[in-house]
Amino acid sequence: MKNVVITGSSSGIGLATAKELLNQGNKIVMVCREGEKARSARSQLIDLTRCDSESVDIIYADLGSRDEIQSAIGQITDRYDHIDILINNAGVFRTKRHETVESLEMTFAVNYLAIVQITSGLLPLLRKAPEARVINLSSEIYKQAKINISDLQSQMKYKSSIAYANSKLMGLYYTLRVSQSFSGKGISFNAVHPGVASTEAFRDYPKIVNRILSLFIDPPNEAARPVVRLASSSELRGVSGSYFIKEKKVEDVFSGDEWTIQAEEVWRETKRLLEGYSCLPE
Repeated sequence: MKNVVITGSSSGIGLATAKELLNQGNKIVMVCREGEKARSARSQLIDLTRCDSESVDIIYADLGSRDEIQSAIGQITDRYDHIDILINNAGVFRTKRHETVESLEMTFAVNYLAIVQITSGLLPLLRKAPEARVINLSSEIYKQAKINISDLQSQMKYKSSIAYANSKLMGLYYTLRVSQSFSGKGISFNAVHPGVASTEAFRDYPKIVNRILSLFIDPPNEAARPVVRLASSSELRGVSGSYFIKEKKVEDVFSGDEWTIQAEEVWRETKRLLEGYSCLPE
């Protein structure tokens, strides 16, 4: 049995991924916002897989809050001696600019900054696993990113699609950077675009728009397949620093080394915002 941490696992791809990995005999640690929705999802997983109730743990955290994330890291550290798989699945899409309780732009905070903080905080537990894997959910929309280093949180100008694309590009930068830092150290870091799925990440859209979109996008269980594969396939053992579109590995995500300049600038701001919290060393 492996210990698997999945953020945003109360619905959508995260819930479908949790179900499949439970069916493989793993233990799931759900990281979700506190509420009846999360508790109901846990009960649903236990009922659907007929697993023991101890196989599904739940940690409550608002992923827009650095303080709550740090508390969640502490709770996981207290309960577990190692983590085998970390799946950073949680994501949001806001049609209008929203700020978190800590005055951070919501899309940036949840889709990017939380990934860095959670991964960094759980590194001691990941290092104790025989072969740990970190999987960051991404999106092909990263190609539309227009990162402005002086305005990473879209204070001067907010456009929902660009803010979302920027968060996914920064997540890719982070995945590649951290994989290089931990090359040969027993932890793999990969990103995956699982397809466009019907999830609550786009709940800001009007209901009629979501109904129309649902006719053209994958159900969560289909989108979960490439995530489950990255988490469990023996064929992918040792593969790190890669980006997948569904099950296809993309070669040369960025041409040349120019991306590293912008990635370094993003990293400096990331370290500043996470000062006093979890943040990977150089």
